[in-house]
Amino acid sequence: YTGNIASRDGGNGYVEKLKDKIAGNLTSPGTFSLIIDIHAGEGGADARSFALELLGAYCKYAALNHLLSEVVYQSESSWSLCIT
Repeated sequence: YTGNIASRDGGNGYVEKLKDKIAGNLTSPGTFSLIIDIHAGEGGADARSFALELLGAYCKYAALNHLLSEVVYQSESSWSLCIT
């Protein structure tokens, strides 16, 4: 994501949640966080459905590999997933 992440916050605490997640993992040796942004493109309901399936696949992959996943941002057509 090359834009200004703060512009996506919209008062929902998105940026602060990400900062807390990243800061917590920087101070804990042997841990990491992966932030995945998923955006539904043009295509209406089909694009949203595909994006939700992709989100579900990442969550399932995390669970199968004994990792935790948490949606830290959600809107009508985009999601940010934190995998730790």
